[in-house]
Amino acid sequence: MWTTKEGDRIAIKDMASSHLLATIHYIERNRFQNAAESFAGGEMDAARVAVVNLYLRWPPQYDALVAEAQRRGLIQRGVEGLVKRKR
Repeated sequence: MWTTKEGDRIAIKDMASSHLLATIHYIERNRFQNAAESFAGGEMDAARVAVVNLYLRWPPQYDALVAEAQRRGLIQRGVEGLVKRKR
């Protein structure tokens, strides 16, 4: 399930393809921006490393969103990067 910014809950499989791709892009843009801001300035103590790791795993639905986009043929990569196309 994904919760929209309006607070509506929608099953990932029921998301419009454009919404699915926009959501993945939003997550990737924000997770890396937040992680980069955590790296900026100061020492990387255990607490800061934990925050960075949290940002890089947020949100828990990310893997399911990418898998659904792959299933639809919208993207040719997995959560770990590019995937080879089956022939």
